[in-house]
Order: sequence, then structure tokens, then C-alpha cells
Amino acid sequence: MGEFEYRIVLPISNLTRTKASLITTFVLLNTSETSSYRWFCFLTIDDPVFDHSSISYFIERIGREGFGRIFHVLNEELLRLGLLSSEMYADSSMVNANVNSHQLSRSGLTVEEFREQAIEENGLFILSESGVDEDGVEREETRYFQDSKGLLPLGPVDTDARWRTSRPGKPPGLNYQDNAIVDRGGFTLSRGVTHASEGEWKALPHLLEHLPQQPVSPAADTAYNAGRLRQVLEGGASRPIFPSIPDRNLTWWPEGALSTGETMWSVPRARC
Repeated sequence: MGEFEYRIVLPISNLTRTKASLITTFVLLNTSETSSYRWFCFLTIDDPVFDHSSISYFIERIGREGFGRIFHVLNEELLRLGLLSSEMYADSSMVNANVNSHQLSRSGLTVEEFREQAIEENGLFILSESGVDEDGVEREETRYFQDSKGLLPLGPVDTDARWRTSRPGKPPGLNYQDNAIVDRGGFTLSRGVTHASEGEWKALPHLLEHLPQQPVSPAADTAYNAGRLRQVLEGGASRPIFPSIPDRNLTWWPEGALSTGETMWSVPRARC
């Protein structure tokens, strides 16, 4: 099928369902209107393209468990055919949440007042406030915050979307964190979605538990260079390859490339 973004093919988490629909719409519209997309998908200029709503309905009908089963069966078949490599690479990316952050505001309280009034529950800080609406009816409003100072408000509908910046110098936004492990050939072997506020390395142990085969040399960038993660990996049969000291003079990295001292390993894009 080509080298599509793997989020389109396997949106197996409720966190990414809305985003998967948006990505699918974008890709299908470009496939319909852009000749380079058609060439990439082996389509002629006259070949019909699926309407994005058909893919969205399919995603909803199959559901999270259905996609999980499809993902597992596909990887088992690839393993049986000898197409998977035991050399693997882990990485994550930020997925923008479908939340209007302009309607969110800080608590308006001092840090001391907020900590006194807010209740911490499941890693969130919940603030209940009473007020009177335009009709004079007293109502209670519940607001959610990511931090203990009341500075990072969250959407009341989707509190799984957390504040984080995608790169230094860019403004923060509400995101999810899409984590994946791919093999040397580019096949997605394990995938999961976590809160964007969590460290990337924390998702790796769970992803490793769902691999179709044992990795020989799991590799990743410096975001995974955590002592606790190294202890977990070095206690097993695999040999982790994480750069200990990044080259801070290097201003760019080739896509999928990882510096391991004297070597450079490049990983192709994930295939669907």
C-alpha cells in the first residue's frame, strides 16, 4: 500500500480517534487533488478515491479492540514470512488535540489559593467554582488543570490532551503523545498513545511487552536516555543503543537517523 503515516492505518486509541479522522481527510483530499499523491498510491488521474467519511465510519465501526486484533494478526503474519527485523527503533511524536485552547483561562487565583481549593485526582487538579449565569441561576462550574499552580487549564471534554511544546521556541499547545516502535525495515511493531506531559521513555516498557519478537538492539534518541529505562532494558537479553551525550553542535538530524558514537543508523518511514 505504500509508506503512509502509520497513525492513519492504526488509530487504536480513543485519544487519537478525532485526529485520525482529520489526518485521513487531509490525505484523501490530497490524493484526490494532487498528482504526486496519486503517483505515490499507484493511482491514475482518473481512478476514484475513497471519500474520507467511508474511512471514518470504518474506524468507528472496527473500534479500538478491532484495530488491536488486526494489528496483532498482521505482525504475526509478517513474522511468519520472515519480513520483520529484530533491530528496532523507538520514537514518539506530538499529535495536536482537537481542542479550542482560546476558550481556556488560568484559574485567576494565587498559587496558595489554588492549592488550597483544588483537589488532585488522577494526576489532574480539579477546581469547583460557584457562580450566577445571565439568567440569575446559580451554577457550579468544574475546571481542570494540568499543574498545581492553576496555570495550565485543560478542556472539560477532553482532559487527556495535555500542554506541551513540540520543539524549543514554539508556543505550547494541547497534544497527545503518539509512541511507536518500528523495525529496521520500517514496519510498525508496537504503538500506544500517552499524555503529552509524560516523558517519552516511560511509554517504552509497555511497548516492548507487545512486540511480536524480542529486540536485539532497541535504539532511540536522547529523549530515552533515562537511567531507570536503561536498567529495565539492560536486565533483559537486548542491548539498548541510546546516545549518552548528544552532539549539541549538530543543528539538524537526517530523518530517522540516530547517532551511536561512530555509527549512524537510518530508519525508513513506517509502512502500512
